[in-house]
Amino acid sequence: IFLSINMIDKVVEKLRKGYGRNVPVAVVERATWEDERSIIGTLDDISEKVKKANITKCAQILVGDFIDCEYDKSLLYDKSFTHMFRKGV
Repeated sequence: IFLSINMIDKVVEKLRKGYGRNVPVAVVERATWEDERSIIGTLDDISEKVKKANITKCAQILVGDFIDCEYDKSLLYDKSFTHMFRKGV
């Protein structure tokens, strides 16, 4: 969900009509930027977490069971990762 982080309470209210309270929610602020931040929660607590982190723009909201609370970041852009187009350093 794009361009809606400043209305997080309304977004959560609408999502509750179709999802359970414990559905995973991730908010990614400034995705792909050097200062990217991610917050993971549920519909029950994501609004509070977003406000506490003072996220007010440049964020996307992801909702669903595909969000795993524990994951490894992709190595694709890791400088030490070698692939067919680049040798790691």
